Amino acid sequence: MPGVTLQEAAVLLAALAIAAPLSRWLGTGNVLGYLVAGILLGPSTIGLVFSDYEAREILDFAEFGMLPAEAVRAPRFSTSHHEDSFDPQPKRESAFGSHGSLRVDKGVSSGAIDDLKARGHDVTVASGPQGHPIMVLLDRKTGVAHAAGDPAAGRHAGAAGAR
Repeated sequence: MPGVTLQEAAVLLAALAIAAPLSRWLGTGNVLGYLVAGILLGPSTIGLVFSDYEAREILDFAEFGMLPAEAVRAPRFSTSHHEDSFDPQPKRESAFGSHGSLRVDKGVSSGAIDDLKARGHDVTVASGPQGHPIMVLLDRKTGVAHAAGDPAAGRHAGAAGAR
């Protein structure tokens, strides 16, 4: 995950560890807690440097137990139905993306795409990779290092762990 420090990853994981039980206690479920934590820590608010792709990789590991080789190849999506906070336009309406837009990877099933369209999304299938994910994980218990980059995005990674 280029540009993401260990401290930033720890902050995100800590926020998620707090958000999940708090949202369950409030009766809303884990997903809403994760969304709120992501909104608060994502690039559009306090900007801890996480792109949505980087945050998804961390969540793929934390929530689904995916190792880097699987997480960086997992289907990704992007959207532009929000105001682009990185666009310096003084007329904020010109920084707004496309309402309901959703761009998905080629690996997303046609059934999922049809379901998203039925829910009102304007779905397009990406012609190439979305993001350029790289992920490194050091298992502190075993000392094994796992690293991967998405080959479809031309990314590769290597890591060495020591006991």
